[in-house]
Amino acid sequence: MKQFKSIIAIVVFSFLSFTQATAGKTADSMTNLPVELKFMGTFKSQYIFELHVNGTTSISDFNISITDANGYTFFDNNVKGQVFTKQFSVNEDVLAESVITFTITEKKTGKKVSYQVDQQEEVSKHMHIVKL
Repeated sequence: MKQFKSIIAIVVFSFLSFTQATAGKTADSMTNLPVELKFMGTFKSQYIFELHVNGTTSISDFNISITDANGYTFFDNNVKGQVFTKQFSVNEDVLAESVITFTITEKKTGKKVSYQVDQQEEVSKHMHIVKL
């Protein structure tokens, strides 16, 4: 009887593990492109952004465009490659005046990822009280 319960428990656990792994992989592969945009810092009044693409043999043809809120296109280029990194510099004045959008589209499937970039300044004051 104990062996029978153990076998049923193993079968149920295996079924649940397989179902979760399959569902997670399917949802992730259907909606996400393997791209990442990072802010790297500033250099001579320019903001530096780095776009890293980690594609596969079936995901290797991309269109990259950078536009502002008014629809003006700063950059629009097709890039072929499985794994690559591109750096972009944006003038500080451009971000002070407008919001820009990085859009990366995989040309075969039409999957799209967009990043909206805007500049925000915060002023904060801290009060420190130290017992003497």
